[in-house]
Amino acid sequence: RETFDGLCAFVKFCKTEFASIKEFYKHAESLQVPEWDNERAEGVTYAKFSQAVRILSITREERLRLFDALSSPARRADAAKSREAARIYMIDLLFLDKWDPDKEVREVALWRAVVERSGTASLICLPLKAPEAEAGEGAANTANTTMVMATTSVP
Repeated sequence: RETFDGLCAFVKFCKTEFASIKEFYKHAESLQVPEWDNERAEGVTYAKFSQAVRILSITREERLRLFDALSSPARRADAAKSREAARIYMIDLLFLDKWDPDKEVREVALWRAVVERSGTASLICLPLKAPEAEAGEGAANTANTTMVMATTSVP
């Protein structure tokens, strides 16, 4: 839940302050950070990301969790030995421009209300990712956060 709330706050921040995730990325990538992080390599390092989201007033732990959640698993595995080596790339973030966290919160609340009215004992929400876009389409990562609701009936 904390990561979901952090992601919602991040997306709202990007869309409010920068008009889009893409513009936030450009801003974050252009930031000047300590010399050890100022490589010419593409992507946003944790130091740049942390500086760019400081205005959100989230803790260091929340920034780390958000950074880890946004960087792709394959690249995270490559950089497992060094957080400084890990990066977020534009393709990792583009799906967020289409994501509406307020709509998702409303949908989850609606499903919870349906489950409560139907007399079920429990509700389980599992975040899933849609399959990656086919490489031939040249599309960005189009994974959307989806909630699957599973219920158990009360005898």
